[in-house]
Amino acid sequence: MAHPLAHIIAQCFVNIPFADFAKYERFVSQYRINPELGLDGEVLYDAGKQAFIDRARFLHDEGLTCTIHAPFHDILPGARDKYILKASREKLRRCFDLIETFR
Repeated sequence: MAHPLAHIIAQCFVNIPFADFAKYERFVSQYRINPELGLDGEVLYDAGKQAFIDRARFLHDEGLTCTIHAPFHDILPGARDKYILKASREKLRRCFDLIETFR
């Protein structure tokens, strides 16, 4: 039996930190939740490319769509300090490199 709010749930995205997604995978699948994958913290450095590919494949196989939420803590893409600017741009570049993976 379909969830009574399935038509609304299908149009929403729920933020789930990428690092915590495994805890919610069954729930996402069961309730057909489209995740907004949060890319905060060190996940862009710690998770290998294959982890992102596997997550994207899972969502595709489930018929779900997702968005990715770029990091916003600890970055300053307009920094005057060249080291902070370099680190901020590198972190955002890593995020942008995932766009094709998640489509």
